[in-house]
Amino acid sequence: MIVSIAVVLGVAVVGGISALEHVLRTPGQAAADAAPPDASLVTALVERRVLGEPILVRGNITPGPSTKLLPPIGATGPEAVVTRVRVRNGQTLEEGDPILDIAGQPLIPLDLPFPLYRDLAPGLAGPDVEAVQVALRRLGYHPTKDGKVDTTTAREIRRFLADRGYSSPSAEAGTKPPVTPSADPQGATSAGLGSAENAVVLPRSLVLRVTKQKSKVTAVRAKVGAVLSAPDTVLLELDGTGPFIALSLTVDKATQLRVGQPASALDEESGKRVQVQVQAIGTKVGVDSVTGSSGVPVTLSFKGAPMAANDRSLLVEIPSEQDGDPVLAVPVSAVYSKPDGSSFVTVVMADGSTEDVAISADQAIGGWVKIQGDASDALSEGSRVVVGLQ
Repeated sequence: MIVSIAVVLGVAVVGGISALEHVLRTPGQAAADAAPPDASLVTALVERRVLGEPILVRGNITPGPSTKLLPPIGATGPEAVVTRVRVRNGQTLEEGDPILDIAGQPLIPLDLPFPLYRDLAPGLAGPDVEAVQVALRRLGYHPTKDGKVDTTTAREIRRFLADRGYSSPSAEAGTKPPVTPSADPQGATSAGLGSAENAVVLPRSLVLRVTKQKSKVTAVRAKVGAVLSAPDTVLLELDGTGPFIALSLTVDKATQLRVGQPASALDEESGKRVQVQVQAIGTKVGVDSVTGSSGVPVTLSFKGAPMAANDRSLLVEIPSEQDGDPVLAVPVSAVYSKPDGSSFVTVVMADGSTEDVAISADQAIGGWVKIQGDASDALSEGSRVVVGLQ
């Protein structure tokens, strides 16, 4: 029992002394205890690398090229109302398949060397007739090959139209052709057009000239109810490509690029950054149609989903891929200046001590400074240099 009391008393005395020491700290001790811990060094490694400046330039999102189909001659006006759209985006457009109905009449694409410049009727002859005959034979019909709208060719044209749900004007009693007999400027002839038997069999307003037998529909512009009042109205866009970024560079910067080189583009309005790559590099200096500045035209393609906002300006960064030998370099953030204007880096030694090493900072490229001269003896790849404190 006596031992237990002694132990308790001893603990109490020790605890009291500790509490008393806490209360009796000197002001210096209290300040030292309240002070923040010593700052630690933030370091970066000395690297051996090829130095090069990234290219920063503004570019514009530009719609990709496409083939735009316009109405044929005679298919526009106040009564040219679109009554049916027969195609959709992504569909393969094939020669001979109607794409629209205009005022109830089909608009049929044919691969022709030139647009039809007149309505075709029996008795006509010329290169336009021959072009239609070639197209009809390609589609499985059997007109003659003489470049004349004879009985056989007229019959095959009517059959071609009937297969597409349209009766040619000659099937209507009393129909008269919209032209008068005359010598054709292309060297073709017209004769006997005043009789019902010689009525028009293929109005030029039904034939839409295309230059390929198959194309991909990438945009349908015509809408049901729209009036095709202007000849420059776009009906469809074919074989269109996605949007790209267009920009101009000086000749010296353009020569630093290669096709396929990766880059990034920042939409400053939304804060979205996307990955792109160099798609094409021009060979001649031109004038940018958007900015008016001169330079070598460069296009960049989107690696993923393209930005849809056409004509929006983006900030493009193209990392440098300059040729050259790797050199010893430190980040710009590791370089400090003295009042006399000289520069130095602070090197962390193996034992944790630091040493200032004088360097020349006149070759800063792309955020890095080349190490040269006597500093090369004090620094090596993998050395740690101070860039800040934390």
